Amino acid sequence: MTTLDMNQYLGPFLDEAGDNLKHLDDLILVIEKDPGNEDAIAEIFRSAHTLKGMSATMGFEKMATLTHSMEDMLDAVRRGKYTLGPKDIDLLFRSLDTLQIMVDSIRGGENDSSVDIGDLAVLLRNAAAEQSASLPAAETKLSGKAPMSYLLEEEGEWIREAAAMGFTVHEVVVTLTPECMLKAARAFMVVNRLEEMGEIIKAVPSVEAIENEEFAQDFTLWLATSRQGGEIHDAAARISEVASVEVR
Repeated sequence: MTTLDMNQYLGPFLDEAGDNLKHLDDLILVIEKDPGNEDAIAEIFRSAHTLKGMSATMGFEKMATLTHSMEDMLDAVRRGKYTLGPKDIDLLFRSLDTLQIMVDSIRGGENDSSVDIGDLAVLLRNAAAEQSASLPAAETKLSGKAPMSYLLEEEGEWIREAAAMGFTVHEVVVTLTPECMLKAARAFMVVNRLEEMGEIIKAVPSVEAIENEEFAQDFTLWLATSRQGGEIHDAAARISEVASVEVR
């Protein structure tokens, strides 16, 4: 069995992580002055999500945990379920400082496990859990045969939110080639590509399981979008080592 040497990807990972952290710092300065800036909040969420996926793929678990917690809080903000305050901005800056220490540690030949993240992840997750807003029910437009039984109550609410904004939810089944060695990396590319087209409501297996390569060759995503099924199919199918894409 061939063992994949991830060290060949370490340099590009560190460069991209550094760029993401600089971008995040600039964006958090924006929302410090304007906490209601939806574009900046959405961009921070995307950057944190990208950094989470990259670090998980490279095996840097603490970095993935911290960025995942940032992502959770920002997801609650962009859904209108949580409002950022001065303490939250400070928490985000502290998280960035810690992530930079991790990057510097990895660049110096050590690992992110040597960096203490303290209570940062817990504080971020607690903020994300403070959900108070409730949206009125809307008629759900669920494409094809996407099985509602797979969706939890909260995920069903997200579908209603998407429907209220005029989006359709598609079930997207992606199968990778049997020869694919970097399944997590390929799957992450698919997830990122589809997130550029809309909102991923659910993944089976979970996004965390996909990032940890805890799946065979296929995974399913539920995407809320204004795009047509053919566009979704082509976007995912263009990624290398994707064997097939079924959009329902």
